Amino acid sequence: MNYNIRKTSQRTARLAFQILDEKCPTRFLKIWRIRKNPDSSISRAEGITIGENPNNSRAMVVMVRRGDVVVIVQQMPGDRACFLRHYKIAASFAPIAEDHRKLKERNAGALFENIEIESDRSSGLRETELRLLFGSRSPTWLHEIVEKQLDHYREHSVKDYLKLAPNHRIISELQLVVNYDSLRSLRDHKKHLTDAQIKRCIRKDPTAGMRYAFESVPRTLRRKHLVTHATHLLTNHLHQLTAAELRICSKKSPQTAFLVRDRLTLRLRSIILARTYGVAWHTLIGDARFPFRDEILLSLTRHPEEWLAVAKNGFEEIFRRLSNLLDINLEHPEFEKLINDIEPQGKKALAEYIVAFV
Repeated sequence: MNYNIRKTSQRTARLAFQILDEKCPTRFLKIWRIRKNPDSSISRAEGITIGENPNNSRAMVVMVRRGDVVVIVQQMPGDRACFLRHYKIAASFAPIAEDHRKLKERNAGALFENIEIESDRSSGLRETELRLLFGSRSPTWLHEIVEKQLDHYREHSVKDYLKLAPNHRIISELQLVVNYDSLRSLRDHKKHLTDAQIKRCIRKDPTAGMRYAFESVPRTLRRKHLVTHATHLLTNHLHQLTAAELRICSKKSPQTAFLVRDRLTLRLRSIILARTYGVAWHTLIGDARFPFRDEILLSLTRHPEEWLAVAKNGFEEIFRRLSNLLDINLEHPEFEKLINDIEPQGKKALAEYIVAFV
């Protein structure tokens, strides 16, 4: 019997057998992996059978570790199983066949009784492994089986086809992906899509658009989803945000905005500072307060309009909060410099503060 071993880690491997047994239709066959656990309990996980043409061979696939037992069984009426082939997994992951007499001597039938049936997840044949199976180089017999299975999925289950088909097949028919899976289209294949296909994906799945094609999302649609995706946009699309969008995202996710502000110009940084300095105290330790103090004063001087936009009571509120939250109190020389250097859009408000409180 042909088989193929593909090592998936130091401890595990994917084992595929070629099955063609005219005495027993393959639809009645199952492959089990049986393992003795560290606590001496025995667990069983079921593999899968692929290949949709009954006139050709199929492949039975299971994940194994060294020392596992692999059994190919025939499902009988009444939920009974009759073993057909039995293998011990060697240190090389190769399956070592044992004959029926040895099985009887070792009472192999007991392996099927009182054992824990593992979930699909614990069996190891998860979606990632299946994608690797359908996309990896294989011997001719396995490659032909895999291709027939993919053709079957393509015709009868597009969802499974898109989930498991390798990229070289997907790229050749991207319109199918666009029609059925906007998220995957934008996440994995955006560079291959036309502008019309990208726009269609965004209309069908705005969330996928905001995450993977933000630069193509219309402004009206952006505004509807800014708050939901504020942290992601600040982290991954900071330089694509307009000033208005940055104000919204900074308000929604102030800690993230404060931490990424250094990547921006002073004007845009001022938008963030004016809205996030209240959460800055826990990120500033020791000497870090001093450069931050200078950053605050420079921002107040050059872009006071951003600070006044979020301070209902003008500079009185700004200075009070800076003192209470960050222990920043302007010394006389600093206050004189602010008066002399502040940009015109802040002069009137500063003058009103001086008249009222100085």
